[in-house]
Amino acid sequence: MNNNYYNQPRSEMLQFVPRSAQRILEIGCGGAGFSAQIKKRQSCEIWGIELNQESAEKAEKIIDKVLCGDIVQLLSVLPDAYFDCIVMNDVIEHLIDPESVLTELRAKLNSSGVFVLSIPNVRFWENWVNFVLRKDWNYTDAGILDRTHYRFFTEKSLKRMFQKLNFEVQILKGINKTNTWKAKLLYPILLLSRNTDAQYLQFACVIKPK
Repeated sequence: MNNNYYNQPRSEMLQFVPRSAQRILEIGCGGAGFSAQIKKRQSCEIWGIELNQESAEKAEKIIDKVLCGDIVQLLSVLPDAYFDCIVMNDVIEHLIDPESVLTELRAKLNSSGVFVLSIPNVRFWENWVNFVLRKDWNYTDAGILDRTHYRFFTEKSLKRMFQKLNFEVQILKGINKTNTWKAKLLYPILLLSRNTDAQYLQFACVIKPK
């Protein structure tokens, strides 16, 4: 797989990480490109979990502690009530049972801790066009229909999942809005069909256990 897959900087997500957070866990940290930005902005201790061995070794040079492996297998290793913030940028769609993982991770947050999540929008305009107009659902090496995705989410289904898991949604907004000419030509159709969320590649979420 292309090395860039594990080294996305995700600068647009930095604004959602609390500046007050002193102990942060990034799940799916890749080579720690995102965590490095947090480190540069604020003084904090950052742990990372990464499945890819090469990326985990790179991350070890940047952040405080890196665990290499599957988050499901490493949950028991993480300290309880320790983290101010748990970051998962485009991770939960790769999990077979994201609800169980989020539920178990609650115990790893302290009383004021939050989750910061980036989650792909399956109703993104390009996927919408392929599915509705072209009648196609073609898996790819990366993107919305990444062949390693087990789960797909819309704004509505995310709200339902968070409510079911008893999380307070502090932020849920579209990010990485498309500006291509093809999308702009389709906007009138998308807007008329109430597909305004189709403009966004992902959703940024900040949620807190109730």
